Amino acid sequence: MGMAVPIVSLEALTAAACAENRHAARKVAACYRVHCEWIESDIEHKHYSRYGRTEMAVALGCSKTVSESYVSVGVALHTRLPLVKTAFEAGEIDFPRVRTVCRILDNLSDSIVSLVEEEVVEAARRCSPGPLEKEIWDILLRVAPEEAAALREFAKKFRNVTYSPAGELTRIRAELTAPEAAAAWQLLEEMADTLCPKDPRGKKERLCDAFMARMHGEPRLTCLCHRDDCPKKDAELPDRRVPLTMVTVDIATLIGLLANPAYLAGHGSIDPELARELARNSQWQVLLTEAVTLAEKLGLAVQNPETGEWERRPDSEKARAATGPETETDAHADADADRDANADTGADLDSAADADAGEGTGSATDWDREADSSTEPNSSSSPAPAPASAPGNTSAPAAPAA
Repeated sequence: MGMAVPIVSLEALTAAACAENRHAARKVAACYRVHCEWIESDIEHKHYSRYGRTEMAVALGCSKTVSESYVSVGVALHTRLPLVKTAFEAGEIDFPRVRTVCRILDNLSDSIVSLVEEEVVEAARRCSPGPLEKEIWDILLRVAPEEAAALREFAKKFRNVTYSPAGELTRIRAELTAPEAAAAWQLLEEMADTLCPKDPRGKKERLCDAFMARMHGEPRLTCLCHRDDCPKKDAELPDRRVPLTMVTVDIATLIGLLANPAYLAGHGSIDPELARELARNSQWQVLLTEAVTLAEKLGLAVQNPETGEWERRPDSEKARAATGPETETDAHADADADRDANADTGADLDSAADADAGEGTGSATDWDREADSSTEPNSSSSPAPAPASAPGNTSAPAAPAA
């Protein structure tokens, strides 16, 4: 008879995870309280809090960097993120998600943080740390695009490459901006693809060899198929060029009329200013010209004669641009016909009144009836039909640069 396999319900796993999250919240809160006490002691003993973080690392059995991250998260939760703190203490979100939220929102103003915090907490409940970071950036680009763009510029100062020994396989980690990372990854994949299908190496091994070849300045990888007729035997990469970057952005945002978020393939949402920056190269010039021409044809934009910049066309001008010169000519002709008809009607009224005054006959009722009949609109003075409304804003995905 076989041994019975213990069954653990999903409810028990969920309860254990929530309990673990609550204990993590207690640990972060304790680190925050100890840090506050050490800050107060800095007045009497200089740099006491710095030494205290080292003592905290020893007590927790972690590095000083990890202990400092606990302190940073605790400060953010207790001073700026009450909703995140409540969800963390309730066990609804774990420490890695809380750390991701604090890292991104830490450099934003209090007004923006209070505006997006509730939506960020909802995203943290359903997303793991990786997708959560993209979700937070999507929220920021939608709610506060200018602040998100400023945060992107600020983040450039924290680009770094780190080296971490880890046994037989050592780790080199590079933290770059989204365009730089996309370009670097594309170059590695291009070099890895210079090998023929008979090469025995897998995709990951090819990427590692491509990375080392790039570091040594080699133009290509050597195929290991050992065939005399290898099709990739003398294959070389072209000279350095602008990387192919797939960006999806609507026309109005591309030419600066709107500020809708764009999408960078392989990364996620980006702010409109970064999308325009990526588009400023020779491969995009033809596309930009076609986009401007289309926007002008649709009545969405007009070029300022003084500055040369493209500006959004006012609604009244959009309607005139949509109706065209022929419609304007017809409208002027109808207006002239209306003025002539009104003049004729006024003359008839004057003659009728003179006749009644000269003869002294007829009643007021007859005069009113005559005036009513003389002022009835005829077909020639009827107003022209309303012109068709101007087309709305049109968006289209930008094609990749050649």
